[in-house]
Amino acid sequence: MLSVVKFNYRALQKYFISPIKNIPVFLLRADESYEKASDLGWQKYAKKLHIFNMPGNHWGIVDHQLSKNYAHIIEKSLDMAGEEQILIGSHK
Repeated sequence: MLSVVKFNYRALQKYFISPIKNIPVFLLRADESYEKASDLGWQKYAKKLHIFNMPGNHWGIVDHQLSKNYAHIIEKSLDMAGEEQILIGSHK
């Protein structure tokens, strides 16, 4: 088990994420979060970041009572991504 932990730690140390410039990124952020930053650190990587504050906590996405809210936001995100893709495609 210790070798797995060491392997994962080494992989994490070498991990690098490149900024995402021309692709919209949709962040569904739980209202009940301990994290202070509203973008959860994603703004430095995603230049077209759209943040949706969702009711509940991290596990709210599996809460049946909140599922309609999540479905609506996901649908809206997909619509926005599709519209943006059309705009990007029309500039070529």
